[in-house]
Amino acid sequence: MERVDEVIEMRSDAAKQRADLLQLMLEAASREHIKDKNDDVDEQYIAKKLTYDEVVANVFLFMVAGYETTSTALAYCTYVLANYPEEQHKLQEEIDEYFSQNENETDPDYDVVNRMPYMDMAIKEVLRMHPIALSPVINRECTQETEVCGIKITKGK
Repeated sequence: MERVDEVIEMRSDAAKQRADLLQLMLEAASREHIKDKNDDVDEQYIAKKLTYDEVVANVFLFMVAGYETTSTALAYCTYVLANYPEEQHKLQEEIDEYFSQNENETDPDYDVVNRMPYMDMAIKEVLRMHPIALSPVINRECTQETEVCGIKITKGK
């Protein structure tokens, strides 16, 4: 929990804002009013504010809830990269290029990884191939008869 406090304090003071869940929670904690659309009331403003403890609790909840899905996604990434050594090589080159340009840095952070386009593409492709969180909830189904590369796919399959 101490690390969560450090990150929240650092992000609260930072001039640079990120487009992520923590930033949204910090904005909700500091925002005076949030527009509440209600069918019975015309655009009424209701004061809502997250407390510091609520932000910490939500960050902790997302960290705990995300542990299993993150570890599974990383396992799939490892599996896919092991099966596609040429892609693994491209990704390794991108990582090596970053570290050759930034010799003083040892641990890449969120901003560093965000500047690695091939890493981003590789992770997104693995998650497309092996969806983690939504796989039991969302099933893909063919909505019309079609043919792909000579293979007939019937509606509903």
